[in-house]
Formats: sequence, structure tokens, C-alpha cells
Amino acid sequence: MSNRFLKLSVPLCVLLAACGKSPTPAPATTSPDAPAASTSAASGESWEVVLLERDQPPNQLIRMMHDAAYLPCVEVAKLLKVAVKPFPVVPDNYGHRRVTRITNGSSTVVKTESLGGDESSSMDPRTGCVYRLPSEKMVSVSLSHAGKSTQIDDGKVTSGEEIPEWPAFAPRGKETTEYTQARTVNGVELRCLPPNFWTMNTNKYLDLREMCVYKTDKVLVDESGDPLILLSHAYANVVNPKYAYTAIVEPLSLRRIPKSEKDPYQVSNWGK
Repeated sequence: MSNRFLKLSVPLCVLLAACGKSPTPAPATTSPDAPAASTSAASGESWEVVLLERDQPPNQLIRMMHDAAYLPCVEVAKLLKVAVKPFPVVPDNYGHRRVTRITNGSSTVVKTESLGGDESSSMDPRTGCVYRLPSEKMVSVSLSHAGKSTQIDDGKVTSGEEIPEWPAFAPRGKETTEYTQARTVNGVELRCLPPNFWTMNTNKYLDLREMCVYKTDKVLVDESGDPLILLSHAYANVVNPKYAYTAIVEPLSLRRIPKSEKDPYQVSNWGK
């Protein structure tokens, strides 16, 4: 079975525009010199926000795989009189992903820490229905700077390409006027969509239930200049209510990067 099965929660955040034993989140902290409302991308300051991506309840996709694949395999193994291997105990934080985003308004860095790797599971009744969780720590860095996009996986550059010039007639950055509800999470000040916003809380199988950006515009932005989604709750019940879950993105910390630190936009600073 492919490890792609375990990553289905990530496209959910993309679908709703909300967006394994993973690194233990550091205590949430926010820089005391957080940007004021007048701060803009033109200032050139770099900011780092750390996000945690997780599912609640945890490991629902693994639970579904256990019920749909492992249990039937066990029944066949019994008929073959083959001893089965126990299904692994999955820690609640196995599927967590820690995402660090750095931006100065024009250049961006996205560092993702997660567990992955190739599965060695056969799920074959003749060999005892073996299933092993991929447990390799993986670190990927996507860097956009000076007209070039670079991908770095586990300290090695794996791809690089030129970024097409942004059309002069196309505006950069989505409006955030709909984000009117003030909220603070782990010391990070946010503005959120109201609960009655037309795309939210529709009680459908895919349901966006919360979505927030940073309180100040043009500070924490992505490669297109759009505001980063710092908090989101996206509900999914596409197979069976038994396996329903909410994909959550939440901020852990925010800080301004001092000029004394290494330039985060240089590829050489991310290599091994």
C-alpha cells in the first residue's frame, strides 16, 4: 500500500483553501516586536511563522486502512493457518506536520518537517499481514527568491526553475476585508472570517469551519502575495462518518528574523 494514502489530509486543506512521529512542537512564543499595522512588504523585514498541521481525531486515515485492509487480511491468514503480525500502535502525533514559513513580502521559504519514506508493508496473508508505519524524518524546503524557485529535500537540491514574471496588469494579494473577527492563538494575533460567512459551516461532507489570517496585511504572505492562512478547521466526511475528521492548521509562534542570522533566502544555507 502506498504512503500516499496517509497524506490525504493535506489535499483537504488545499481543497477547502484552508490551508509521522513528528517533531514535538516548541512552546508557542510571539516576538515582542510584532509588526504594527503600518508595516508592509516594502519594509523588507523577514518574519517567521511556525504552523502545526494535524487531524482531529488523529490517525483516522490509518484507522480506515486498518479496518478496510488489515482486518480482512487477518481473516484470510487465519484460513491459511498463518500467524499474523500485530498492527502497530500509532501515536496521536504521528501524522503531525510542522511547517515553518519565512517571508519578507517578496521572497519566501517553506520548510516542512514530517514523517514519511517508503512503506515495507506487504499486507499479505501468506506473510502475516505485516504493516509498518513509515518512520523516516523528512525535511523539505521550498525557496522562492530572485526570480527562481528551488526545492531542497533532506539538505539536497532536487529541482530548480525560473519563476515566470508576474503580469503587470494582475494585482497581487487577495483582499482580507471579510476577516473581521479578532482572535489570538498561541500569542499570534489573527483576523478570522465570521462563522456565518457564506462558504463556511455549510454542514456538508467537506466543510470549512474556521479560517484566519494575520491581523496585519502584507506581512505574512505566500509566493503570490496572498495572505497566509494561519488558522483553519476543515471538516471531512467523504467515506463514512466513522472516519470523519477535521484537518487543523494552527500557529505555534511568530518572530521577526534579525539581520544577524543567516540569510534564509540563500540556497546554500539550507544544504547539509
